[in-house]
Amino acid sequence: MRLAALLGVPAVPAFGADAGWGKDINAGAGPELVESVRADLVAIVKASEAKRVPLIEAFAESPKASAAIEAVKRFRNPELRGLFLALSASEDWKLRHRALTALDQYPGAFSETHSYGYRGVPAGSAD
Repeated sequence: MRLAALLGVPAVPAFGADAGWGKDINAGAGPELVESVRADLVAIVKASEAKRVPLIEAFAESPKASAAIEAVKRFRNPELRGLFLALSASEDWKLRHRALTALDQYPGAFSETHSYGYRGVPAGSAD
């Protein structure tokens, strides 16, 4: 702005006020979206390791995974690491991106020695 003033160029904002940057496109839908997946995620978290894999596979293959990824990505339970890894193999770029972003929050998520808690992906293949 100062440089524009010094050069005598009028300062014009790059985007209008109606550009919508940073606005919630589904205002107020967050709590409902979170509740739509809470039961599925709680079941995954509370399941034993042996029972967790089928639950992860079922959720990752369901339409609910892509419909509710904006809510799912906000849960950070360590038991969900395998779910995010499974979702990161999706053909849907948005689902894959959100899952990889969530995985990035787990220390050592892309380590060669980590088992991920998901049998379909060998250690080190997510890197």
